[in-house]
Amino acid sequence: MRSARSDEARYRRLADLLARLNPADAFDEFVRTSDRGDEILKRFLQTRTACWRLLLPEELRGRCLVCGFRPGQTGILLSAIADSVTVLSGSEPELGATRAIASVEHAQIETVRGSLDTLPVEPNSFNTVVVTATRSELNAAIEALDAVLDRDGTLVVLTNGLPREAKLTDLLGIELEPVARDETLTSALGSTKRAFRQLFARSGFDECETFARLSSARRKNEWVFDVSDRDVVEWVFGANDKAGITGPLRLGKALARLSAGLGLLDQCYPEYLFVAKRSGTPVTRDGLLMSGRNRSTLLAIEEGTITEAVKLPNSTRQSVFNANEAVITARLRDDSVTGISQTRLEPSPFGPQLVEEPINGTTLKHRMEPTPEALHRTGSIAIDWLVGLQKACRGKRVRLSHAELAARSSSGDRLLSSPDSPPDHLDLFPAPVHGDFFGSNVYVESERVTRVIDWERGELDGNPIIDPAFFLLQYADYVGETFCDGFRTMFVDDRRYRAVVSSLVGRYCDGVGLSRDAFLACFPEAYARRPPIAKGINWRLDIDWIDRLRYIRSHAPALERTIGEDPHARVPSSLPPKQ
Repeated sequence: MRSARSDEARYRRLADLLARLNPADAFDEFVRTSDRGDEILKRFLQTRTACWRLLLPEELRGRCLVCGFRPGQTGILLSAIADSVTVLSGSEPELGATRAIASVEHAQIETVRGSLDTLPVEPNSFNTVVVTATRSELNAAIEALDAVLDRDGTLVVLTNGLPREAKLTDLLGIELEPVARDETLTSALGSTKRAFRQLFARSGFDECETFARLSSARRKNEWVFDVSDRDVVEWVFGANDKAGITGPLRLGKALARLSAGLGLLDQCYPEYLFVAKRSGTPVTRDGLLMSGRNRSTLLAIEEGTITEAVKLPNSTRQSVFNANEAVITARLRDDSVTGISQTRLEPSPFGPQLVEEPINGTTLKHRMEPTPEALHRTGSIAIDWLVGLQKACRGKRVRLSHAELAARSSSGDRLLSSPDSPPDHLDLFPAPVHGDFFGSNVYVESERVTRVIDWERGELDGNPIIDPAFFLLQYADYVGETFCDGFRTMFVDDRRYRAVVSSLVGRYCDGVGLSRDAFLACFPEAYARRPPIAKGINWRLDIDWIDRLRYIRSHAPALERTIGEDPHARVPSSLPPKQ
């Protein structure tokens, strides 16, 4: 286990920068000048990894103590609903960084230096204790944890299961960073659901709920669910891949199904969340919680079918996404646009939550392949839906000079244009913008779009070229091992891909009555609008948008050749051979 002590200099550096600079600049400088700076920041700012708390709104009220492994982020997030939060750590630099981040987040917390086995706080001081610890640490600390809880208190434990302690998760490729483990056979064998619940029962915690926390090869704690919810368990580990468990995790799914058949699955999850109480009535918490970057989604599942989706903000600052999506989808439904979810906003302890009706069909992403033919098929479906949306909801056409158009762009930077003879003016119209229009947010049946979800980054009267351009750029990211590789393949080097891109641009421009010059000029705006959104809410970029923009602009002549070809070009039934 990597100790907090090895990171103390980095914690001091982070706190110092936040004392002198605004948050966005401080975080940028920290990442630029600190080894593993990005990793350190994620410990505090990556809210998706602590999405489990969204299942426990009642237990996390009152007076909370957060302790154990890296308690800072959890304590900051819990302060949004708890009456008071105390964060305990043995590292004063870690506590200093926690206080600095809490100030940025406008979170009210107290910090105490100490260890799990001593807990320098008064007995019966807390309604809830949240602890992240291994089995041996819990063995040593359980009496002290019990002592600081009041009589009706709740003990929330996040810990490793047997597969993680035995390093099976390393073999499956789902450990994204060094793991705190005991690395003993005794702890591994004692890290089952049954063994943990016996430990809690010996300390007087007779009621205990058990949740599984599953990570993927891309995301930590991506799915959280009650292990007794059979509908969810069957959905996650069934024959389908709806939960996104693919690649090396197929073996994990096969092992999980085998364990389920033997009645052992409950004992074999890689990570657990236990909610232990001395007495009380067990609470039903049905559903599968799936973490997202800014919002997490609670899926209600019955007999293999999703019956409802509830999107909860990961933090107070990220709750703006639900409000924005509700406004946009309500307006689009009023305009009778097909494929828009019926949604409603409801209050929750974590901020406004968005309730969405079930979705039919499968995502367009399931049909995507890194081939020109697949780009043509899926791109045509996506473009045709965008054409229908914009024809139904667009505003009055306007004529803008290049200078006027640049002034309206998110970056205020130069636009792309033909280097030889740029037009004096370009015609555009305002239209609804999704802002994240790609395969995972588009559902289809046959060749028809049935639903477009996740409008949280959208706007009602934006640049119409943003969504078709974003689709093409994200497909390039999908095609290549890196964005730059895929971009060169689709827009520069591969004649077959370039023919498809030209065809799709022509299909869109003909459909809505815009010129290819306008499409070319506004092409970078698909990415240029993302940094202000990300930094305005999360202070940091979620993806390297700025580097991608530089790369796009450095290939302006190639883009002019690909996008600016004959507007009546179409992909022939037989694509040209690959160069």
